[in-house]
Amino acid sequence: MSRGRSVLLGAAKPNWKSAGPPGVPLVVDSEPGETITVISSVTGDERAALGHQTQIERERVRAQARDALARNEIACDDQRLDQVVSDILATRQGYATAFEELLAAGRRLNSIQFTVGAGGYKALFKAALFPFSEPTASKMRRIAHLWDKAIIPSDLMPLLPQNLSGAYLIASLPEDTIADTVRSLAQRQILPSTSVKTLEREVKALRSPVKDDTPLSRLETSLAEKRAARDLLDAEIRELEAKIATEREASQIETAA
Repeated sequence: MSRGRSVLLGAAKPNWKSAGPPGVPLVVDSEPGETITVISSVTGDERAALGHQTQIERERVRAQARDALARNEIACDDQRLDQVVSDILATRQGYATAFEELLAAGRRLNSIQFTVGAGGYKALFKAALFPFSEPTASKMRRIAHLWDKAIIPSDLMPLLPQNLSGAYLIASLPEDTIADTVRSLAQRQILPSTSVKTLEREVKALRSPVKDDTPLSRLETSLAEKRAARDLLDAEIRELEAKIATEREASQIETAA
């Protein structure tokens, strides 16, 4: 007796027997004696548009790669160029996936600390349960916090660095300055793709603009420096207080154990 079930398109990877118009059930083979009805939620126009965009991007990358090789007098026939383009696109996709995994790891670390507290979190790191250092974990947690708190407008998200060091550099800025900084760096074509060293230099330049050398500007600079020193001291005090609390909690856990 045959069995039947329905799945959404993309929920399984069966052996397609036929393809019909959008919204029309597709009958596919799965296990012997079982018929799966697949309901497509993607229209033909949407699939065509996606395919068209993918092809445009592929041709753009192909033209850029061909020009880059030609400028450096690197011989590359069409067959090899096609392979290079395929590898570039696959590398980009893998890189994007890797960053998504980094974000997911940061979210899980935040969840762990929320669940067991700062002392428990630190105790887990002391037990060497993670394949990375606690400072690296802190960066991942900060980045995940920044992304999930939606501090940056959604239209600016694609402009952010897709790597740990670059993303943390942006995430470590004062939250009320991040959006304007990202927008300014994008306008100057520093983001989304640049080296971390260049990004550091440009961020520093944005945060330390050159002022006129007048008595008033010197006073303003002096005041800003003293306020920055005070803020740094306050941050160091808070960090020390947090470390003391963490050590005290960890000590209590060890004593209880």
